[in-house]
Amino acid sequence: MFQLDLTSSNILNSRFFLGNHTSWNFGQMQIAPDNKIYCAGYGAAGNMHVINAPDSFGLACNFVQNQIYFGGSPHYSNGGLPNVPNFALGAINCNVGIKNVVSENEGLDIYPNPASEEIRIKNSELSITKVEVMDLLGRVMLTKVASANNLQLSMHDLSNGIYLLKVTDEKGNSITKKIVKE
Repeated sequence: MFQLDLTSSNILNSRFFLGNHTSWNFGQMQIAPDNKIYCAGYGAAGNMHVINAPDSFGLACNFVQNQIYFGGSPHYSNGGLPNVPNFALGAINCNVGIKNVVSENEGLDIYPNPASEEIRIKNSELSITKVEVMDLLGRVMLTKVASANNLQLSMHDLSNGIYLLKVTDEKGNSITKKIVKE
């Protein structure tokens, strides 16, 4: 196993030898939430190797072969590790295409919810100009353009499931709510 300094101007020349596999090959490597790098043993070995200080170079990285023992067959990693999320990323901003969402539902009534054939939408404050039904990926499945404060929307052609209903008023404000088609 070699360690490389990825900040070096000559990465290949920065290579530092950490160790050979003892009796089995090295398998998948993964950084964990404790900031250590774990390396699965490959084959029938019930061991896992650990780089305890991966940001330190050379022997200071404290690479320990067979640091974790699983107890032998049938408890072994066989070259793979469980899927662990990268906690260092922090919160991920995921935009599904919904813009200008008003969190208040003042004056908006949507019923019945869940619905099987049609849904009724009523806004006592302003006139509704557009209604869109989107799947959970933000794809528009139905659109209705109107100028009223009380609408009916047929759900007949939609498959059963959860959808987003976006109602836009005459001022351009929109409210998005989850609806269920049964």
